[in-house]
Amino acid sequence: MNQNQVDKSGAYGGDRNYGGGVNSGNYTAKTDCESDPHHNAWWTINASSPINGAGQYRLQVKTSNANNNGTNAENMFGLMATTTSIGTTPHVYGQSRMCDYVNVVAGSQLFYLAQIAAVHAGKTLQITVHDPGDVGGNAFLKFEQPGTTGYSDATFSWTASGGGSGNSVTQLQVASGGSSLFDNQIVTITIPLPTSYGAPTPPGEPGPGWWKVLYNVTGAGNDTATWSVTIRGNPVHLIVP
Repeated sequence: MNQNQVDKSGAYGGDRNYGGGVNSGNYTAKTDCESDPHHNAWWTINASSPINGAGQYRLQVKTSNANNNGTNAENMFGLMATTTSIGTTPHVYGQSRMCDYVNVVAGSQLFYLAQIAAVHAGKTLQITVHDPGDVGGNAFLKFEQPGTTGYSDATFSWTASGGGSGNSVTQLQVASGGSSLFDNQIVTITIPLPTSYGAPTPPGEPGPGWWKVLYNVTGAGNDTATWSVTIRGNPVHLIVP
């Protein structure tokens, strides 16, 4: 929509480093998108002519400005699908890869990654993430596996496209002292699923077999990373509950 704004709100402004040369020292010259009617609100698509019929519907988002690059061309929003009729609940998922945007001052972010069915017991779960760790301070990734009473840290092995590897660990450090340890690299994580894996449903979860990512950071910043999940030989939908 050809907008050039920044979020100056206390809840979502983060550390005021927005990219594209806009930072904590000059952001006040930009228009505040906090007053936009769609700021931090849901916008219903096709409210007057809803989509009818079962099936898969694809959403493609692109920029029309070829001069945009890097973080200046990011489209940051969330998607939710609902139905007013009785039937199967619709799902939103990445067809092959999914992008997440983590904006934190300090602390942790927990988000859904994928739903892994019990049919995959005994196989190897493979997760790839591109360019993690663009945050301040130190940052660590953990992968949370579902259990009947809650979640626990999964044990995994990893390799990076730029070199480096680890075996039988429960967390991966992706930033140190404000510097990414995997800048523009692809990190591959493998998790063996036990033969007894039954895709349990932890209390309060929307369904069985939901795996999550726990992102712990000690400093302010925002990180955009791209994820894919497969079972060795079998693709997995990245479904948002």
